[in-house]
Order: sequence, then C-alpha cells, then structure tokens
Amino acid sequence: MTPESILAAADAVLLAAPPRGWLDCGLAADLIIRRAGGVPPLGDVARVYETPLQIFRRIRAHGGWCAHFAATVEGNGYRRKAPQTGSVGFVRNDDGRFGHVVTVCAMPGLWIAPVQAGYTVLQKVDESWSQ
Repeated sequence: MTPESILAAADAVLLAAPPRGWLDCGLAADLIIRRAGGVPPLGDVARVYETPLQIFRRIRAHGGWCAHFAATVEGNGYRRKAPQTGSVGFVRNDDGRFGHVVTVCAMPGLWIAPVQAGYTVLQKVDESWSQ
C-alpha cells in the first residue's frame, strides 16, 4: 500500500454518489484498506449486524466501543504499533452515534476520517494499530 493508493481508495469509497447511509465508519475503513491492497482491519464484523441495536449490543458485550474496536482489529492481525500507511485508528466523535470514528492512515500525520459527505483529514488519532 502507498499513500496514493489509500487516498485513491478513500476517494472511491467515501466520495461515491449518495446514498451512502449504509456505510458506517468501520465498513468504510475495511473497504478503503481492501481496495488499497491490505487486510481489512474489521474483518467480518460488518456482516454480523444489520441494525444499530445489534452493534450496540456487541459493543456492550466487549466492554465498550474502544475495547470492541481493539479486540476486533487485533483479532484480524493488527497490533498497537507506530502509525504507518495502512494503519487504522480512531478519534472521539461526540456528534456520532457511537462516540468515535474509525480512521485510516495514508501516511503518518495524514489520517482519513469519514464524515457525512465524504471525508476529512486529521493529523493525529487517539489510538492506532498496524499490520
């Protein structure tokens, strides 16, 4: 993966024509990483729920959003390491349904975070995992 392949994948996934409502941030990260040639960090999690209530229950069973995210990406081979191209992480998002948003690292210091109408770029995240 290269920074260019991550950005091209983010453009293709997150700038797609509406409707995009089905695309939660975890699924978006998986699609970006997969399209750029990497291992999807959340694996099959997006296939195990169809409603927000189902994922809320799964998150609660893991002890909260952060613990659920860590367990899921670590279960798919990601480890807490220094950020690199293709890393995943998260930041707090008090406006969102779950209180956090999953991000993808194009390169250290350039993180892609889905927003309502595309994506924004962040310089840092709260926590990150790499392959």
